[in-house]
Amino acid sequence: MARLEEVFGIATKPVLSYIERSDVDGSFVDAVGSDHHILIYGASKQGKTALRQKHVDEAKCEIYRCSPKTTPESIYQHILRKAGIQIESSEQINVSSKLGGKASWSIKAKVPVFGEAKVGTEVGGEQETSRIGTSEFVDVDLSDAQVVASMLDAANFDKFVVLENFHYLRKDIQRLLSFDLKTFHEMSLRFIILGVWRESNHLLVLNPDLQDRVAEVAVEPWEHSDFGKVIDVGQEHLNVVIPEKARHVFMANSYGNVGMVQEFLRTYCKLNGVNETSIVQRDLESTYTIDETLAKKAEDQRGRLLTVLESISGKSRADRREGGGEPLTLPYYLVKVLLSVPFSELTSGITRGHLLEKIREIHRRPDKEMIRISDVAHLLKRLPALQDESASPFLFYDSNSQRLRITDAGLLFALAKVDRAELSEEILDPLERFDDDDDDSPTQTEFFFEDEQE
Repeated sequence: MARLEEVFGIATKPVLSYIERSDVDGSFVDAVGSDHHILIYGASKQGKTALRQKHVDEAKCEIYRCSPKTTPESIYQHILRKAGIQIESSEQINVSSKLGGKASWSIKAKVPVFGEAKVGTEVGGEQETSRIGTSEFVDVDLSDAQVVASMLDAANFDKFVVLENFHYLRKDIQRLLSFDLKTFHEMSLRFIILGVWRESNHLLVLNPDLQDRVAEVAVEPWEHSDFGKVIDVGQEHLNVVIPEKARHVFMANSYGNVGMVQEFLRTYCKLNGVNETSIVQRDLESTYTIDETLAKKAEDQRGRLLTVLESISGKSRADRREGGGEPLTLPYYLVKVLLSVPFSELTSGITRGHLLEKIREIHRRPDKEMIRISDVAHLLKRLPALQDESASPFLFYDSNSQRLRITDAGLLFALAKVDRAELSEEILDPLERFDDDDDDSPTQTEFFFEDEQE
């Protein structure tokens, strides 16, 4: 007997309704059998982690979950400790007569050291020579991939290093890691990297030398036939029959996202009183619960959508530009555009040029031509920083097609169901908000990205 949460939904391990797709699962299995690093990519909740868990045992993985503050050194220190290598750090103060004291950190690692020693009994005037292993602390440079790989090899580390949420890392950190990956490949230390983006060759763009060293596995697209198989497998485990109408409605509202289909099915079954495998097969024919499933999901997602939009808009700062001109506050106007364009543009993607047109159209500044394409390009470049408080990326700029896309299917579904004009009224204009404050000074947490031209 299976519980509903084990069959449908988003879980920390693959649900029972997991299906294998020959092109995706087959490619991943082939990659595991190679000597390459593996890159799994696609939109949020499209089965990246489930794919890895299905085919590589957790015991064979050392997992590091990246964050915007992650550095290569923090990753390597975590892996070394998990490999049983003791790490110690100490602060050193370098004294300068002019500048005062400057602090630096010394990192030491306890690593195996082997030497030869005469041991055993003396036979015929000779003693046996054996290789004796001891451990001692030595200075290490955790920014040196070769040093890190050598220590892991000495510790007999033979797992995959799994980097989840690679997309959270700053671009410069991703680039540094891409160069280290070449060294790790040459020293037979393999990585599995999971990230939310839709462009292929992400690591090759950062470091072309990774050619023939990285196997890419795209988890998208999911076909409706795949969703049908998910439903078939799941309903068999629960001993229920999910009607064709429910199948069609849930697939249509998932926007190609398997996570959405899973969540719809779990909610639908729960509303029909199915919490575990039914002893007697049940036909779930209620049209009412189909509509209620969509309404409940929309209600659940609206609050999250508002939080994400307010977070992006709030990254505009309300101080004045030099020369007295009003700030552009482009993150705020980006949100306003998302809430005003036809929904079809949200599903197909908004081109960079059209985004500029729409921002100029609604912007409060009279000199709208002063808003340049370079300002919009800089805004799009800063999307990761604008979304650093989100659990998963909401927006993604595809530089190949030059389109701004929504990567979170749950929030796309919410945008389709909520009153976007009403939601737009809830997003405060940063200039009006700070004009009303007693203290006109912007807070430290707000950033005026569009003035940071590079």
